[in-house]
Amino acid sequence: MDGPLQGDWLAQLALEWATADAELVRFRYANRRAAYVGETLRAVGVVRDIDRHAREVRVDLALVNERGETVTPGEARLRFPPRPE
Repeated sequence: MDGPLQGDWLAQLALEWATADAELVRFRYANRRAAYVGETLRAVGVVRDIDRHAREVRVDLALVNERGETVTPGEARLRFPPRPE
């Protein structure tokens, strides 16, 4: 499977989790294993850091294959808008 497509999936995962109001301010990923057509991949994410002052959250992301191996690890930093008062 195309590596950049896997990166797009991870970015989409982060943005859909964060809602439409969040801004993706940093994103990176690396293709570590081959993924093949017909293989089932699962997208996962874990919040690793919250900066309340900057209204930012760092999320570790990954695409994992059927054997539990990380195919594409990634990281996103999302900035949330200020809350209305």
